[in-house]
Amino acid sequence: NEQKDTATNAMVTFMALNTAGIQLIPATIIAVLAAAGAKNPTAIIVTTIVATFSGAVAAVTAAKILQRFFPREEREVDVEVAE
Repeated sequence: NEQKDTATNAMVTFMALNTAGIQLIPATIIAVLAAAGAKNPTAIIVTTIVATFSGAVAAVTAAKILQRFFPREEREVDVEVAE
């Protein structure tokens, strides 16, 4: 990244996925439910996977849509070829 003050599109997409909070097995919530005496504390796994997937899709979609409104100015790089 030559423009140190500007994030690349790949950086923004990575940040969006990271912020989406991908969680496959919510161990902390399962432990809290088990400690509270829930009959089936693992029942939230499917719901968590659906919510995680939805959040990740929304984050990547938003990043890709916003890339069109804020295009990066590409700088030309001079490359010398040895003959």
